[in-house]
Amino acid sequence: MVTLGRPAAPIQEQPTQEPSQTQPQLQQAPTTATVPMSPKPAPAIASWQQALVARVARFQRYPAPAKGATGVVNLSFSIDRQGHVLNGRVIKSSGSAVLDTEALSLLTRAAPLPPPPAAAPDSDLTFVLPIRFVLR
Repeated sequence: MVTLGRPAAPIQEQPTQEPSQTQPQLQQAPTTATVPMSPKPAPAIASWQQALVARVARFQRYPAPAKGATGVVNLSFSIDRQGHVLNGRVIKSSGSAVLDTEALSLLTRAAPLPPPPAAAPDSDLTFVLPIRFVLR
């Protein structure tokens, strides 16, 4: 099973201000963390993302040398406007070197990936994709 995930936006704390000696002191609300909300992707972008995940899933296989190992490999990769994989790396290991290597090989086998629609910004061409290896 392959699912598409997006990296979470970094949490940014709002700066606190030191009260000035010459200004009256105001009670400040506690500092809160804010996470920018990204808008829902356009239908064309959502459809393309689904096609990308389906393409990767079609080429996934369980490596025989894994000998029963299971786990999830989180891959980070970027593509260009033609769907060619520019880079890929394991950002979270499954705990099995064989599964991690297979996940990276999967990107090569599935390439080229579906090209993004023109409406997709360049910032949407980098992905984090969890690849789940299970025995059936």
